[in-house]
Amino acid sequence: MSSRRRFIGQVATGLAGTIASPVSVLGANSRIRLGIIGAGDRGTQLMREAVRCRDVEFAGIADVYTRRLEAAKEIAPAAKTYTDYRGLLEDQSIDAVIIATPQHLHAEQFIAALDAGKHVYQEKTMAFTLEDARRMRAAYLRSKRVVQVGHQGCSSGQIADAMALATPANLGKVTAINAYMYRNTPHGKPQWSRPVFPDMTPENIGWSAFIGDAPSVPFDANRYVNWRFFWDYSGGNFTRTCATSWRSGTRRWISRSRRQ
Repeated sequence: MSSRRRFIGQVATGLAGTIASPVSVLGANSRIRLGIIGAGDRGTQLMREAVRCRDVEFAGIADVYTRRLEAAKEIAPAAKTYTDYRGLLEDQSIDAVIIATPQHLHAEQFIAALDAGKHVYQEKTMAFTLEDARRMRAAYLRSKRVVQVGHQGCSSGQIADAMALATPANLGKVTAINAYMYRNTPHGKPQWSRPVFPDMTPENIGWSAFIGDAPSVPFDANRYVNWRFFWDYSGGNFTRTCATSWRSGTRRWISRSRRQ
């Protein structure tokens, strides 16, 4: 008899370097019920991919910004919305969660999701600090749940092909390596810059929830929407250089579960 809590099968976590125990699949009515924590640009992209999977539905959406909850409801109209992600985790009908929040919140939400019995798709970068990574690994090991971190771009076919070609016989003696990062940003504007909307106010944004364990500062809409510019919330572009393939990531995670 399949159990809602016995969800995704054997999969390398990329987090602990271990393999989850083989488990059976599918919840009540043979549907996988998902929740998402963080329904910004990236989160809604992942939602669109997930709802294209067979027998998948979104049951919950959590975000600290009310505008984003409204936008995400257009993708999953039947989903409940939460300004506090802990309310979503209390829903025992939810099998798994996608976490797509700023880096400094990953450990808190990842650990809470596993402790609530959910399987987790954690958007990159996995952890904000080494200590966070250790805590997340420990939570995974005690949870017996399945985890995938969104670094599938690193293991995609073209990367494997590049590694196969990058042999001493093909390259010869390597004397220098140059690395570049390109982003389609208008000239004169910083990368990742996002506009501050008029409704980005303390009434519409859960500021303390956004701050999490970061140093306490007064409300600042620019800090909220452009969190990548601040060391309190981001490790900078160096921690974001592993590009992911959002077109296939969550679908591959879900489809793998159905093969078990």
